[in-house]
Amino acid sequence: DLGGVETDTVAIGGNGTVYAGNDEGELIVLRGGERHFVPAHDAGIKRVVLGEERGLLISLSYDRTMRLWDVSAGTPQLRDSVALPPVVWPRTCAFAAGSEIVFGTFG
Repeated sequence: DLGGVETDTVAIGGNGTVYAGNDEGELIVLRGGERHFVPAHDAGIKRVVLGEERGLLISLSYDRTMRLWDVSAGTPQLRDSVALPPVVWPRTCAFAAGSEIVFGTFG
């Protein structure tokens, strides 16, 4: 149960932890029968991408921000937030070599 709010995106870790982003801008963490809601964005979350080997999660939102979360301890802790230009509509992203992140966008 994700709280009755529409969810567009999920990422599942190797240990079975589920990270979801909902239309209220919350990250939802499902682990071991427990559910945690983390306020994350000012608008709905369109995509979450897990970089499990790095202990990181990216969230992309309709508020035009990309947020980088440390999930190595289980509960997401905000590490960085970047406002994207108004002409860019982020749809997806991926962790690349080193510390790079690549984006797929409209615009």
